[in-house]
Amino acid sequence: PKEAGNVAICKSCLKCLNVKKSRRGLISHLQVHENKNDEFKKVVQQHKEKKRNQLINGLNAVKKPNNKNNDQTEKYFQSVVAFVVEANLPFSIVEHKGFRQMIDTVDSFKVSKPLTRVHIRNEVESLGCMAKESIKAELNEKYFAITTDHWTSNANDNYSCLTAHWLDEENEDAEELEHAVLSFVVHDGQTTGEQIGQKFIEDFEKYNLNLDYVVAVVTDTTANMNTFGTYIMSKSVCHLYCIDYLLHLVALKAFDDSNLPGASNVMKRCREICHHFSKSTQASKKLKEQQLINYPTNVPKTILQYVATRWWSTYRMIEIILYLHPFITGLSSMGSIDIEPLTNDQVSVLKEMKQMLEPMDKCQKMLEGQKYVTISLIPMSIFKIEQTFCTTASNELLSDATRNLSRVMHDDLIQKRFGNTAERMFHNPVVIGARNRYTSLNPLHLAATALDPRMKNLSPFISSEEEKEEIWAHVLSSLITHTRKHNKDIAFTLASNLESNSVQLDDDNDDGFFAEINKSNADTMINVLAGNDEVSTISDNLEFVCANEIEFYRKLQAPDAIKTKPIAWWNQKSIRVKLPHLRSLAFKLLCVPATSAPSERLWSLAARILVKSRARLKPEIVEDLLFLKENGRITKKHLTTDRILPTVYEAVTDDEERKVIQELIDEMKQLESEL
Repeated sequence: PKEAGNVAICKSCLKCLNVKKSRRGLISHLQVHENKNDEFKKVVQQHKEKKRNQLINGLNAVKKPNNKNNDQTEKYFQSVVAFVVEANLPFSIVEHKGFRQMIDTVDSFKVSKPLTRVHIRNEVESLGCMAKESIKAELNEKYFAITTDHWTSNANDNYSCLTAHWLDEENEDAEELEHAVLSFVVHDGQTTGEQIGQKFIEDFEKYNLNLDYVVAVVTDTTANMNTFGTYIMSKSVCHLYCIDYLLHLVALKAFDDSNLPGASNVMKRCREICHHFSKSTQASKKLKEQQLINYPTNVPKTILQYVATRWWSTYRMIEIILYLHPFITGLSSMGSIDIEPLTNDQVSVLKEMKQMLEPMDKCQKMLEGQKYVTISLIPMSIFKIEQTFCTTASNELLSDATRNLSRVMHDDLIQKRFGNTAERMFHNPVVIGARNRYTSLNPLHLAATALDPRMKNLSPFISSEEEKEEIWAHVLSSLITHTRKHNKDIAFTLASNLESNSVQLDDDNDDGFFAEINKSNADTMINVLAGNDEVSTISDNLEFVCANEIEFYRKLQAPDAIKTKPIAWWNQKSIRVKLPHLRSLAFKLLCVPATSAPSERLWSLAARILVKSRARLKPEIVEDLLFLKENGRITKKHLTTDRILPTVYEAVTDDEERKVIQELIDEMKQLESEL
């Protein structure tokens, strides 16, 4: 026929495809058969690889001048894509009659062709590719930490994720941690520790990243993650437990009535009350109405159902039940609800439990942050929690049930989680207990704490001067190793500064720092770097410099713990000049998050994308959407063209960080003065 040259026939389904205007539809059609035929799959993959290479080549390309109409059309298209991604909308929204009617009403750009879901999907894939290349460029030769976890979607797909966290040492204005999504993919096969480890290595090979730059990987303490930790440690990567998960396991003891003798099964009664109001819409409605009668301007609260896997769920349940107890008692006395309220004795025990669990709740929330430094707050938090348990157990004014619970939780804390921190907190190497679990803090935790200027006195959580010196000896060893690894750049910079006297050190708090490193030392460094001296000479000089930096740092007065941000403190000009090696190590260690909460947040974000109506989204599209939402700011940083990109990233404010840390710091100061 006349149109034969304009038609292509699919070899798989024999469908006729019109190629008169364009052949772009052929690849879209082949994707339908991609998983059914190896030949088709190869063609699709080749097309994607070609498209990917074009995007990589054009990532930093300068945009060519264009006419006004085309430029406006492109901005319109980019804005729609950003809107769809940020609002978690299906791609087909652009084909909806109401959406097009709205656009036609306000359209000032005179778009010639309406958008389709194919346009949006192709653009999301392209932007997702750009985002991945931008992350690769951003993390090149930078130290970063990783969190990882697994999650099951509504479609029963098992996803695994990696999040990266780092500090930009070159950015002298930085005040907060950077973070990004590295991977969000469906995990095929079993989730054994070794398979997770192999997948972890594959992800790094995909990005061409060096494992030597991974400071630590933070996970929960499940058996497969523990095996995964052993696997990556064999690759010389540090493995750390999520501190909030460990504290959550301790808090679970409060949920067991056997740990509360004589409390009349108070926790069982709490569960019954929660179950009653969660199952009865009428009872829940009456409870809200009763609250509005007494407090008409307040938003009514609802019963929070206990969830065993949710962090600090025990404390939240107790807190809300105590708040609602007067309203529940009133409804019960009027016969409006068919459930008995708690007795006065049970309420008294709950109040005592709430007071005991409150410090743990505050610490957990504080350690979940991902935009401010958290790893250095771990020793202080554990010390505070342990002191609370000890004080509660010895308080004869409290009930026997509460005192017994505090002893049970204290024993679990020191025997299974962190060891007896009152006697010794620093262990090198980390202590391995039953079932190959870590039962102490990692030396990295204490080294990072020492390099937080707010915590550098290591008080009151470290009482022994001998133990403090062991920690500083470990910091020195780490500093020498780290400095030697970057020997040429740092040593040459320092030697040049000393030789030319181009950098003036502040007079205040100098204490004779670098007094012994005169011009001859600088000459020695330069000679060694030029190959004119023995290698051992520069090694001795570096050790000398490192030891002097630590000595000077320890002599500095600790800054105000509330007003000071550790990252901003290390970025001061005088600190950058006087402590270049120590600053580099501090930026390396302080980027490690205390918990795996960033991975948990990613699951929440993914759950809003993978709702039931979008359960069939391809995993690759889901990953691209998450990359755009979480990594948009980094993609924009590496693009030279002006482009509208979706993003949900918001910078943390000073007030937020201070509010999170202030209360715990104040309590620790009071406790230190008492001790």
